[in-house]
This record gives sequence, C-alpha cells and structure tokens, in this order.
Amino acid sequence: SMMPTLLVGDFVLVNKFAYGLRLPVTDSKILDTGEPHRGDIAVFRYPGYTCKWADGKEVRGGDPACTTPVQKEDYIKRIVGLPGDTVVVHAENITINGKPVPQQLIGAYHGTDKISIRMEESLAFAPVTTYREHLGAVTHQTLHFGRPESPVDQGQPPCPNGTLLPDGGCEWVVPKGYYFAMGDNRDDSADSRYWGFVPERNLAGKAFFIWFSLADWHRIGTVLH
Repeated sequence: SMMPTLLVGDFVLVNKFAYGLRLPVTDSKILDTGEPHRGDIAVFRYPGYTCKWADGKEVRGGDPACTTPVQKEDYIKRIVGLPGDTVVVHAENITINGKPVPQQLIGAYHGTDKISIRMEESLAFAPVTTYREHLGAVTHQTLHFGRPESPVDQGQPPCPNGTLLPDGGCEWVVPKGYYFAMGDNRDDSADSRYWGFVPERNLAGKAFFIWFSLADWHRIGTVLH
C-alpha cells in the first residue's frame, strides 16, 4: 500500500519517540516530543474494525457497529490530514482546506521486485504510473492504476466518518486528536478513506530510513520522505 516509497521486503527504522513518550498498555503520553506533520510516514496501530458482510466475507472497515475491534496490528501510511483539516478526495485528486495538492505525472512505473513486475504485467492494473506529489513540505512519489477500484466496488461503505459529495468524491473534517492517513499506492491501499481517522493515541512512531531490503539491495540506505 506504500508503493513506490516502500516495497514488500523493506526493513525500516522507526523513531518511536517522534510523537511522544507513552506508558505501555494505557498509551498515556507522559512526554510530549512532537506531533505528526503533513507528509510524515507514520506507524500506528490499526484503528478500525473487522466486519462480516452478508455473504460471510470478512473485511475491515471504519464502522464501530462492527463486532471486533482490531488494535494490535501495526500499519504504516502517510499523514495527509491534520486535526481541523478539511480533506476532499475525488478519484486521484486531493484537496486540503480548499487547496489542491499539486501532482505532476512522472511516467510509467517500472519496479524491480517480483510484485512490481507482476503488477505491471497485469491487465487489471495497466497502465501503472507514478506521480510526484507535494504534500506540505514533503515531496514524494505516488502510484496510480489505470483501473482503480472504488470503496463501493470493494464492498466497503463510501466515505466512513465523512460526506459523499454529488460529484462522487468524499469530504472529511478531521477531528481534534485524529489524523487522516493514506497509502502512496493510491489505488490499492486500505487507509482513512475506508476505515476512518487515526487516533493520536494509536501513533507508534515515524519511519525515516530503509536499513535493509529483500526487494532490492539498492534501496538500502534510502532516507524516507
């Protein structure tokens, strides 16, 4: 979900004190060392729920009416929306507080790992392209498919905790103490568009460095942006 920034097989270093020092079990913050910035790659405990649809399929979503909370699995995504932000997502376009997030097309994506190669060759995803995105002070790359699936196509309710707009986009107002997170693989990421906001108490740290990679040894030593 974080391709092309992170690949399956990457080992990353995470600063566990970037967002405060917490007590174990209760997650109470005892020392404030900083807050997430827009564009940070954050590690956090999955804040959503496990649901079973009518056909018996088990999926994850943001609806608290679902039966089983999932709190012990770590996710890694990019922080897009901060507390108080209004975030609008329509297809590949993001608007934050009324200002579009700048994107420039780079071109076709050519990965070196097995998953990337299979994805490029699949007609279900083609064409696979990369964009350069400017998110606050952070410039990074995002991945886009030619045939993306919508939350409705995947059996998910649209715009959890948000508003479905007449043009088919979604709008969220990020509450105090919460963040809106998205994967850099914009068309294949289970993120805040599907299960809602990330509570501040669920934050575990900031990823900043690839120290080893089974996907491509050339990635070793990459500083994450």
